[in-house]
Amino acid sequence: MKTHYTIIIEEKDQATANTYCKANLDTVGGENTFASGLSPTSETPYTHYFCGYNLSDIENQLMDIMLAGLSGWYKSKSNDKSLDEWLTQLNLNQPGI
Repeated sequence: MKTHYTIIIEEKDQATANTYCKANLDTVGGENTFASGLSPTSETPYTHYFCGYNLSDIENQLMDIMLAGLSGWYKSKSNDKSLDEWLTQLNLNQPGI
């Protein structure tokens, strides 16, 4: 069974995260995993990137290995009510989201 997660990373980690996803999670399109940008103004330049990902238990563990090496990220099950609360209070200017 797969669980859907929303994952947000800092802009500086986009290339690293996409390379990791291509090598470990999705050899077909993993290089585009974190392609949707976020910013405090909704305009470029983007300060963060996000993805929605259906992860098996093993894929979830692989994603956690990658995230552990990044300085700022957020991951939540997409049906987690705390994500909705968190998104309404999102301040992309704060370090280490």
